[in-house]
Amino acid sequence: MQEFNRQFHYLDEEGLPVIRGIGLGSGGPRYDWDARKRKENLIVLQVTLAGKGRIATKQETTELPVEKAFLAEIPGPFRYYGQDWSFLFIEFSPVIHQWLDRPFELLDLSQEFCAKLVKKLTVLSQGEWSLYQNSQVAFQLLLDLKGEMNQQRLRQSPKMLQVKDYLEANYAQDIGLDDLEAYFKTSRFSLIRQFERVYQQTPMKYLQMYRINQSLHLLWSGNEVQEVAQLVGFTSANYFGKVFKQQIGLTPKDYQKKRFIYRNDL
Repeated sequence: MQEFNRQFHYLDEEGLPVIRGIGLGSGGPRYDWDARKRKENLIVLQVTLAGKGRIATKQETTELPVEKAFLAEIPGPFRYYGQDWSFLFIEFSPVIHQWLDRPFELLDLSQEFCAKLVKKLTVLSQGEWSLYQNSQVAFQLLLDLKGEMNQQRLRQSPKMLQVKDYLEANYAQDIGLDDLEAYFKTSRFSLIRQFERVYQQTPMKYLQMYRINQSLHLLWSGNEVQEVAQLVGFTSANYFGKVFKQQIGLTPKDYQKKRFIYRNDL
């Protein structure tokens, strides 16, 4: 398979989800990326097509065999490297952060999905792509990827997918581990352990993240911070603001200001 690397540059991305770079490549003795030191602000999907790579976090080093992938924010606290390693990569603009479950995730993709990605990248490597064409492709790829991730989780643990769906359906309510324990008739310790194995975080951390994601469009629409906090299940606007800044990097008010500036420029 012929290697290539293509970048897409636009004077103004207009706050849209955009693919900034794509490629089919291979590792080697000097292929060693420390994501903490990278200057770009990106979301990267990298999928192994042949051979095997490795990715190291603070907790562990994981092998990346064929059809294994990682989806991660850059800069980030991890390092990836490999010699006998062929892969594809897609670099998204950071605006898609709001649709991700977490800043770092390991994925097991199907052979069919990997083949579709190779085909899509081959098409993208040719011709000119306007900002809006690029954004349309980027968003569709994101939707396809999230669908594949849901199928992966369903294969791994149908019950934990039910827990996730329950959290997402009831995120505006006052939900705790006691409620999950009673509803799913599973001890909280077993539930936490199983959920972490599938989603790499506890049920309560996932709920917290999901609530923040749901708050984004409410803040965009101009709702008061106190009202938004209540609508997405936080009992305290101050705590909502603290969690929001941890996840988004801005206070809810600062996030609103940026959105209002963007809308006034349209």
